[in-house]
Amino acid sequence: MPMATDMAARVCPEDVVVLASDPSTPGMVCCIGEDTENPSGSLPTAHVYWLREHDNDKMEPISELKILDRALLHGDTVVHNKRKGLVTSTRIQVDLRYADGSVVKGVPTDNLKHLQPFRQGNWVVAEGWLGRVLSCRDDVIVQFEDGAQCMVSATANTELQAVQKMYERSPFFPSMAVKAGSADTFASAQWICGTYAKQKQGVVASTRPAEVLVAWVAALQGSSAQPPSTSCAPDSLSLLNHFGHTWWRLGDRTIYAREDGAEDADKNNDMHNCCEIICTKTLVDIKYLDGSCAVGVPATATLMFNPGPHEFYPGDLVCDKDSGDLDEKENTMSVVISADERSRMAVIRRVGPVLRRGHEPSKDAACAGQESSAPATVSASGEHEDGAPVAAAPGGAECEGKGEGEGDGEGETITCSVFDLQAHPDFSFRMGDVVLRLEVVPGAEVLEHAAHTMFLHGMMSDDEHQSFTDEEGQDQEDEAKLSKVSKCYVSFAPIVGLF
Repeated sequence: MPMATDMAARVCPEDVVVLASDPSTPGMVCCIGEDTENPSGSLPTAHVYWLREHDNDKMEPISELKILDRALLHGDTVVHNKRKGLVTSTRIQVDLRYADGSVVKGVPTDNLKHLQPFRQGNWVVAEGWLGRVLSCRDDVIVQFEDGAQCMVSATANTELQAVQKMYERSPFFPSMAVKAGSADTFASAQWICGTYAKQKQGVVASTRPAEVLVAWVAALQGSSAQPPSTSCAPDSLSLLNHFGHTWWRLGDRTIYAREDGAEDADKNNDMHNCCEIICTKTLVDIKYLDGSCAVGVPATATLMFNPGPHEFYPGDLVCDKDSGDLDEKENTMSVVISADERSRMAVIRRVGPVLRRGHEPSKDAACAGQESSAPATVSASGEHEDGAPVAAAPGGAECEGKGEGEGDGEGETITCSVFDLQAHPDFSFRMGDVVLRLEVVPGAEVLEHAAHTMFLHGMMSDDEHQSFTDEEGQDQEDEAKLSKVSKCYVSFAPIVGLF
């Protein structure tokens, strides 16, 4: 029993697993829970989707599972070699299987094309508004045995049905066998070549996004008060997909051209090049609490966990613990450089004071063109945080007239107890979160702070970081530098808007 309990703690949702009794068939864990069909069983179980046509949705005893891969994302907190750390980079290689049974191994996911780029939950931007994809409907091109083709529009493709039961819940993909759900499915379709001759079954030749339903969450300052339409054309949306190469899972379909001596006509044929992911291998870079790093760690060598209230990681934005005076006008922001779990001490670098919502701007803020109010922040879950204080951007441009003692110690590196710190209420985000920038025009210190944050997370090299802090012969407002920080830091968060 202890062994089963230990395994239950190790198996996580979205893990790729095999049964010890059948190592040739991989599956993906949906969730961990009890087997409702056998409630008397005492062994912990996992709900697994197996990559096979029959009996592919089952509850399995966790003790019989072997983990092949683990899905990790930027910002996940993990334990590796008994050390806690933060995932700062993810690289995935996959094995692909084509319809004819041929397999290509070790393909980096950076080289793959998403058949469904607008997935449920993806973040998109249009007309200065940030939104989340609710659903996407595709136009589907169906090809028949006689060579005829028709397009079943997005509004009608719900009448198309998969021939194979294992694909009933799958999005449409090239080479998928489909059948008409009603007598009018193909009769009312738009025929591209050939004519309708009472065909009842065909094969998907290609798909393309046609309509995206979006729930609009928040607007950038200065944007229209009215959000765009809920129903959007794909071309009108900008997808925040900097981490798109990490969105791949076992069983996903993709288009990947293969070198198999095929004729030129087949090399660009989606049906010929459509393939299924049958194996994944994830490697991650980890930044430990003490600031040191590990590169290329197999995801299966880590355990995921939820950090406690007093655990801070390199790159976290923190402030001094609130004394209870929530009306305090300023609170110094700091960046965590490293932390020690045993002593509960952290090394932090002071960034500078920031303004809180609900106060008149100070003389300095007014001089810098900052305002005391701003749009509500948006967390990665898509919820408004209207009640949370919103701060002007950290490290804003300096100007004359600074009050006595204000900003003292900025840039200073100090060691303090983690119990004297708290996550900054206005900037408690990490890599991969979606946030709104409150400023449009950057000052030198804003750029330096952004560069420093990117450097801490491995998004900028030592030389690039040094170019932002070198006072001799370097122009902090240089357009090339602005472009570098804007684009990388926007993607890194990802952020909506520029500095």
